[in-house]
Formats: sequence, C-alpha cells, structure tokens
Amino acid sequence: MGQYGRVTERSFLGGMSIEAPFFGLKRFNAGWPTARLRITDTRLILSYFPLLAIMVPKRLRVVQCDTSDVREVFCSRIGGFGVGIATIDHKTHYFLTLRRRTVLAEFAERGYVIGRDQYLRYTDLMGLPWPRVVKVCNRIEDLIMSRFRRNTGDELERPEKQ
Repeated sequence: MGQYGRVTERSFLGGMSIEAPFFGLKRFNAGWPTARLRITDTRLILSYFPLLAIMVPKRLRVVQCDTSDVREVFCSRIGGFGVGIATIDHKTHYFLTLRRRTVLAEFAERGYVIGRDQYLRYTDLMGLPWPRVVKVCNRIEDLIMSRFRRNTGDELERPEKQ
C-alpha cells in the first residue's frame, strides 16, 4: 500500500496477445491463465506467467508501457471478452479476461484514456501472415457476424486499419 492507504499496484490473471513477430507470425499469444497484467499509476506490465516464462523467448515475456506511451485502453470484443491496449507506436496488445469491466475501471481510476468498444477479427488476433488464409477466415467470420446481427440487432464497431 502506498501513502494514505491506497493500493499502488493491481494485478490480474488472464491470457494475452502481444504484437510482436514470432516465427513468421505477427502476434504472440498466451492462453488463459498464463499471463498477468499489472497496473500502476505510472506504468502497465503485461507478462507471461513467471513459472512458464522459461519456455518463452526473453523478448516475448514482458511488455512494459509508461502511462504516457498508452494512447488508449478499450473493451475489445474477442469472442466476448478482452481489453485492448493501443500504444503510441501503433501497436495493440490484448489482455484476455472475463473481468474486462473491472480491468477497465482500474485503468480509468489511474488516469488512462478509455476508448470506445471495438470489434476485433479473430484472424487479427491470430496474427496470420498469409493473406489468402486471412481472406477466407474473414469471409466466414463476416457470414457468422451478419447472422448474429440479424438475430440480435447488435452492431459491433470494427477498428480502423492503420
């Protein structure tokens, strides 16, 4: 605890998908619950679970960002759960959690900019470098989402491509 009894760090367990090249893929993923998100007043740390970290290359074990390096944090619609972290260097990392509203509330309390909810294509999360496979997967996903919208009337926002 810090001064005046305030907790200076909050930690969450979940999964992660970080934007980092890895064996020809664009992203490195760690399934739930092999990742930890730690949030402080000055920085956030997204890391691979310490006991399993010996199996992961060093450059993929930890993503650290100062508060000033984070452009926005948003609720991402990845199969229904997740928090996206967009940085000023145009990278987006995802923390997968079932407690996304709690995580977003913690970010907001610490002064991070909270953006609008965004829809993420599953193929974006996979980080596939093969355009043809991505195109086929996106067509299948569009078909599924059009039926979802027709049945529920829910419209999800898709992120803009950079």
